[in-house]
Amino acid sequence: MREKAYLAACLFMLSACGGDDAKSSPTDNKPNIYAGADVSAYGKKSVQLTPTFSTDVSNLSSVRWTQAESDPLQVSIKTDSENNASFIAPDIYDKVTLHFTVTAAFSDGTSSSDDIEVTLIPAEHSLSLALQGLGQSIKITDQHLVVIGGSVTSDHPLKSIKVINMTTGITYDAGIADSWQAEIALAEGDNTIDVSAISDDDTSLSISTDITYYPNIDFITPLQFDTTTLYLGQNPKSVIVTIGTNNPNNPTITLVDSANQEIATLSDDGVLPDEIQGDGIFTAKFDAQATNVGSICYRAKLTDTNAVSYQSEKLCLWGADSYDNADVTSAVMLADSVKLLIDNSLEAGSDVKAAAQAAYEKMQTNPAIGASGLSPDSGLWWVDDKGILGLYHPVIAGSKSGVELRRNEGQPPVLKATFTTQYYSYDDQARHSQSVTAIHTSINQSKSAISGLKAAEDNRIKSSRAVIVSPFINNPNVSPANNFGSTDDYHSVWQTLKSANSCQLSADKELINDGTVNVTLDSYKDFSLYGYIHLSTHGDNYYNGLLSLWKDEWGPNDFLKGALSLVAIYTGIALPQNDDGSYNISGYEEDLHMKRLAIGPGGLLVVLPSFFDHYLTTLPNSLVALSACRSMHNNSLANVLMAKGAGAILGYDDYVLSTYAQNTTNTILQEMLNNDSTFGEAVTVAKSTYGASDGSATDAKLVTTGADNLKLPYGSLTNLDFEDGVLGVWSKDGDGRVVTQLGVTKPTGGNFMGIVSTGLGFTTTSGTIEQTACLVSSAKTLRFNWKMFSEEFREYCHTEYDDSFSVTVCNEDSTTCKSFKTSVNQLCTEGGLLPSDIHFDQGDVYKTEWKNESIDISELAGQRVKLSVYSSDKGDSIYDTAILVDDITVE
Repeated sequence: MREKAYLAACLFMLSACGGDDAKSSPTDNKPNIYAGADVSAYGKKSVQLTPTFSTDVSNLSSVRWTQAESDPLQVSIKTDSENNASFIAPDIYDKVTLHFTVTAAFSDGTSSSDDIEVTLIPAEHSLSLALQGLGQSIKITDQHLVVIGGSVTSDHPLKSIKVINMTTGITYDAGIADSWQAEIALAEGDNTIDVSAISDDDTSLSISTDITYYPNIDFITPLQFDTTTLYLGQNPKSVIVTIGTNNPNNPTITLVDSANQEIATLSDDGVLPDEIQGDGIFTAKFDAQATNVGSICYRAKLTDTNAVSYQSEKLCLWGADSYDNADVTSAVMLADSVKLLIDNSLEAGSDVKAAAQAAYEKMQTNPAIGASGLSPDSGLWWVDDKGILGLYHPVIAGSKSGVELRRNEGQPPVLKATFTTQYYSYDDQARHSQSVTAIHTSINQSKSAISGLKAAEDNRIKSSRAVIVSPFINNPNVSPANNFGSTDDYHSVWQTLKSANSCQLSADKELINDGTVNVTLDSYKDFSLYGYIHLSTHGDNYYNGLLSLWKDEWGPNDFLKGALSLVAIYTGIALPQNDDGSYNISGYEEDLHMKRLAIGPGGLLVVLPSFFDHYLTTLPNSLVALSACRSMHNNSLANVLMAKGAGAILGYDDYVLSTYAQNTTNTILQEMLNNDSTFGEAVTVAKSTYGASDGSATDAKLVTTGADNLKLPYGSLTNLDFEDGVLGVWSKDGDGRVVTQLGVTKPTGGNFMGIVSTGLGFTTTSGTIEQTACLVSSAKTLRFNWKMFSEEFREYCHTEYDDSFSVTVCNEDSTTCKSFKTSVNQLCTEGGLLPSDIHFDQGDVYKTEWKNESIDISELAGQRVKLSVYSSDKGDSIYDTAILVDDITVE
């Protein structure tokens, strides 16, 4: 490198540059051109190189910039009238040094040249930004001053995180930390809140939310619809709407549209679609129709006898042109054609990167593709002209990425997810009356901090149940190269759990494809029962840069917000085919429209973070193992899981070797099981044993987020007071749920209580709720409060219509059971029945007082038991019985 007299000014769009070292100038008077000091720049930025001369130059003929042919990456150089050179640094994932030469020719036939090195640094690729608590899981508040916060991940250091209340115009500094927060003031009504993060390379990302503030607001559930999509050109669709309130002053709730026109009046009268009278959940059914593509928005408006009035958050349906089987068949054929392009290139001798690049270039001219992109290491993604998402990645041998279908066997039908009331948790409600200073606890200690929770000294998972979803042990629908076989986590991690036979964690449910297709799309929809969730599958990361290319006619783009790209989880299932070879869309259309699903070759289905955001309910402080390639390339999926209540998450930032994923996850689980280690301690052991990365070509690293102090559960019965606001660890059959009230009857403690019935509302099956756990060796008594309501009282006392209520505690083998049972006839004999202030659907309802009962369980102490609470209908299913249960304790 020749010496240079001056440092050249180096300009990067929104970015500064730096030189290597100062260089002295020659002492002769010969005109010399200098390229400047060696510099560095970030990928995706504009780089400008400015030459200088040693003396004034009057006889300059030309200036030419060239790049070394030996450089591994070639760029397109442009020059301007001032002889400056510029180029756009490509988006790179590894540091690379480029070499440029500037040559000046003079009119006397002489020339001068100089060299410069430009080191390109990978730009930000993992930036993700999320809200947690207020603004995410809850969007209403009765407080003028609130704290909002969340998490951020970034490849590069952050410059700033700013929160702007667009309604008031005030900007707040949220600090620079993985867990950010800001105290903000709200205006009455809707407040649009924008949060933006900027990294050192000036990559920026923003998310937006609306928070509705009224001083008297007291909704206990969000506004909910039982559908998300309306299709143009179709008859009006009947939509069920619900919202809950604990307003005691005879509230009237109406649904209004964006013009504040009344659409429907909601009732809590027990007349369908309202399921239970007096439970605080107001319901209506209304007809909605889409006339244009886009959002159709509504909100609930409450007024009461004290002339108090306030509105809920806004909730929107999406109007869209419907897809048909032909549209989806075309989408699959498009994915097949992309795969064929790459296969043909590979067979012709191209390497994978060249094959993917060639396919990408051809995709750019395909009129059936609306937008497309190329992911690192040769992944391709696109949106077709109908707005259907597609993706493909060639198989990487030995890793957990890339799937090729071999054939498409029939798939089980997709079940419509149950439409159930989702209460705000007790902690969400408590935040309304908390001072903001009570919320300043570390999110690293507890991701619930932003919801107003304090980190527990002993941070335990709340459920001892574990589930594994493993679609690629031996999946008959895919190429054998895509199946993990003996390297699947089922054969190590899951067997470790099964053989441990631990009270702390039980291998409760296996959803696996081992020679058959047992994993369905429904397998990924709700994990609320499970404290340990293990997904062993293929994964990848796609749609980098799509947000800027999005067109409204493709559908809502909310699924892209909050991350530069999206983690994609391969389900191992495919769209079913009709007899004529076309693909059947039944059960999948709404998820495709709302961008929860993407389609790969052969109709392979891939779920995106938006899928989990829509279907997951509350997780019991779960540990989630995302054993898949690039599952933690950024936090696009992890943020969703944390917002749903996960305690900690592990995954991998690149294309991970199956053996490394298996070994590290297995070690973490063993450490937590055998030594009661915290999650953080177990991760440290795993990394020290197998390394921080897998040592492959992509050098995939083990990445974690959440609470390092998370531990496995004690294995005891939990959520016995139902204060999680959901059944959670309680599995149910028939009508079992959580309520905040039943007419004037309130919980005996806290805000929630359980209810089982012989079939209220839409449910016709008698309800059972149950959970399995271990009793401590000192356990002697199970106590609980209960209260029965029945249409059988008093008219059908001492008849065959003897509905009953039971609580049983049985050991795991059900050889020894301890129980309590009562019934309509018994309670009629005991007397004390009172008229109820509520009705079911057939007749007058009478009720008991709250009663306290106890069961001697000393014989079961130290054993693994199943606790069951259930109702039984006897004689007919016309007249209903319901039993409230609360404050179950083990003494």
